[in-house]
Amino acid sequence: MQDMFNCVIPTIAFSHAGWFDLLNDAWALMVDLVSIGFLLWVATGLYIGRQLPGMCAWRAVGLLTGLLSFAGFLLLLYLGRQQAHRPYDRGLPGAPGSSTLPVGTRVR
Repeated sequence: MQDMFNCVIPTIAFSHAGWFDLLNDAWALMVDLVSIGFLLWVATGLYIGRQLPGMCAWRAVGLLTGLLSFAGFLLLLYLGRQQAHRPYDRGLPGAPGSSTLPVGTRVR
């Protein structure tokens, strides 16, 4: 998270006033509030779904698609993390499979 703000906001301007800590805390609070909102949304949906007769099949379809989309999201996060640890995928000089050579390398 800090790397994102370092790229977007110059930290020199905010280092004296502590603005970076304020932005970081505000972002964490917003993520927590959205997470709580999602949990309440699911809980109220399950509660209301139990009150409606004849909707058992649709309730099962909704839960199954929600679980599948969550599993897919976790899989994408895992695969993205795996790629982030491979420097040769980013084309760094001298990495296996990169088209650039390190400085001072002679080509014969």
